Amino acid sequence: AIGVEALFLCGLNIIQENVKILASVPATAQTNDQGNVSNIIACPFPMIPLNLKEGLSQDNTSLCQNGCCLACPIVNNFYKTGQIDLIYRTLGFIRLISFICILILVASYIVLPNKRENPALIVLCFNLSLLIFLGVSFFYFGDFKRIQCVNSITQSTMQNNTLCGVQAQAIILLISTVFAILPVVLKKIEFEFGAVCLVSSESSNLLFWYPLAVFVIPGFMIHVWTFVFIGKSQCMFNSGFEDSTLVEESSETKGKSITEITGSEIVRAVKVQWRALMLALIFLITYMIYWSYFIFEINKKLYPGTFLEPWFSTWLKCIIENGTKSKNAQNICSVYSINYVPNVAYLATAESLTALLGVSIFIVFGTSVGLWSEWKLFLMNKFGASETLSNNRSWVQLTSKQRAQVIILFKNSFASIKIAIKIGCTSHTTISKLKKKYEETGKVENKSGSGRSRKLNKQDEWSLIRHLMTKECTTVI
Repeated sequence: AIGVEALFLCGLNIIQENVKILASVPATAQTNDQGNVSNIIACPFPMIPLNLKEGLSQDNTSLCQNGCCLACPIVNNFYKTGQIDLIYRTLGFIRLISFICILILVASYIVLPNKRENPALIVLCFNLSLLIFLGVSFFYFGDFKRIQCVNSITQSTMQNNTLCGVQAQAIILLISTVFAILPVVLKKIEFEFGAVCLVSSESSNLLFWYPLAVFVIPGFMIHVWTFVFIGKSQCMFNSGFEDSTLVEESSETKGKSITEITGSEIVRAVKVQWRALMLALIFLITYMIYWSYFIFEINKKLYPGTFLEPWFSTWLKCIIENGTKSKNAQNICSVYSINYVPNVAYLATAESLTALLGVSIFIVFGTSVGLWSEWKLFLMNKFGASETLSNNRSWVQLTSKQRAQVIILFKNSFASIKIAIKIGCTSHTTISKLKKKYEETGKVENKSGSGRSRKLNKQDEWSLIRHLMTKECTTVI
């Protein structure tokens, strides 16, 4: 029979109750291992015999009792079989898609002329950081245990797994060099949960979350204030167009007018600022949910005193009773442990948000018509794909910045680019001059006689654009 002495994590004393449970497990037959005949202790599934392989030994990241150890990652043993692995395999593919999406955006913001100046440079810096963050997935893509574990029973730390240390350092470097060096010096990098190694939970607030909060929360507040400021400025600007000679309106009509102006200008402010606001909002939501998961769920992690907990004794007894009969013991016994380990739905939500960052940012910035219009124009100019463009010397004479300004001026649409190509602006006609005339002519008097200015409808707007370009530019086709 199995001996009655139990060895606990980090030198804990013998726990009599659990020893009695393990003592009830019968010894088993001998088996051949790598050509050598050795006695293998019978351990209920999913526990692993400590002497299963040569070189397999218990250390301070293993959880063993009486020669039987929980498989690494230890926390996975308390969920249904394969449940956590399935989540991380799925998220691994999502991270790969996110990486490709961000790679497209980074290439766009580096190559396209209009994206290499403020405020686009801010988005480029953020996307470069996110690209590195998602690129960390390649450390463990297809095999999570390369990062999580040293062997079948030992979890990773930076001391026993070089890949774990390098991968964690790649993430931490995104915050700052100072806070990247501190966890290394203090030796506070290890695997605890999730799919990656990170700063250990007892030091994470000081070394990771608080520094990150310094950037995330003020950044979001600045974006909100910018949004409010733009809306307020737009309202004040447009109210200046009211003719001072008009007869004073009734208070009811005036109130209605102000409401209409405010509503329209809020919509305009949203159109101007919504991408930057969404960027900050996505980052804030991801940060807050992941941090809350870290605070409220990771405190359920296993520790040396876990053997003393009543739920663990109940779970272990269930494993022994069912593990010797079938390999379904983990699924059967998970009901006793599920409330004492991190919530699987919370885990999946937090990890999914980080995995979807690339896709989310691509939806915000990569779906812009202007981005793909600029790519089309860039490729046409680069490779001479359009005979019209190659014959249009006046358009070719424009600088990259002037071409970008033409795109911005004419609403970033494919139709406007075709107009700009067909009607070549000569070098002496600057884009700023054309824009000024467009703005001056853009207000026409209402024929109803009210004397108020009104905005052009879409059809009139395009007619005016064509008229101005024909007048101010030389037609070469």
